[in-house]
Amino acid sequence: MAFKIKFNPSFFVKVNRIGELPKIANKIADAATKKDANGVIEEYKAGLRNETFGLQPLTESSQKAKSAKGYTGGPLVGAGESEKNSYINAWYVLKIDKGYEVALKKEKHHSSGLPLNILFQIHENGIRIKTANGGIITIPPRKTQQKAIKAWLAKRDRAGVISKVKDIIIQFLKTGSITGLVEFEK
Repeated sequence: MAFKIKFNPSFFVKVNRIGELPKIANKIADAATKKDANGVIEEYKAGLRNETFGLQPLTESSQKAKSAKGYTGGPLVGAGESEKNSYINAWYVLKIDKGYEVALKKEKHHSSGLPLNILFQIHENGIRIKTANGGIITIPPRKTQQKAIKAWLAKRDRAGVISKVKDIIIQFLKTGSITGLVEFEK
C-alpha cells in the first residue's frame, strides 16, 4: 500500500527561503562589519576629543606652538573635526568585497601637507626628527588605533547582535520579510 504525502504549500515557500539564507547572511555580515567600522571611528574621535586614551601630554613648547595657531585640545587634536583633512578625520569606512573596513585618507593634512595615512603612521609608531639647527623633535608612539578598537569592543553589544541576527533569520523564514535587516543596518 503506497502512501502519498501531501505537504502544506507553505512548506515549499519556507524551503525556498532557506535557499536564500546565504544571501541574507551576507547582508547581515555586511551590516555588522559596517557597524563595527563606524563604531571604531567614533571611539577614535571620542578618545581624541575627550582625551581618554591616556596619551603622553604635549610638551610645553608643543602646547605653545599649538596655541599660537589657535588650536585647543590635547595631543593629536588641532583644527578639530570642522576641518575636513584634519588628523581626527583621517579615518573613513571603506566598502570591500566582503564587508567594510576602516581606511585612512590619503589626502594631505590641512596644516603639515603630509598625506594623512603617512601622518597617522608617524603618530601611531613615533619618530625622532633632526632639525636643521641640530635639535631633535620626538613624537612619541600613540597607539590610538589599538585603543579605539579596544574601546569599541568593550562597548559593542555582542550578545545583542547575535540575538538580533537570530530574530532577523526567523522573521525571514516565517514571513519572507527583511525589515529586521533594514533596521539592523541603521
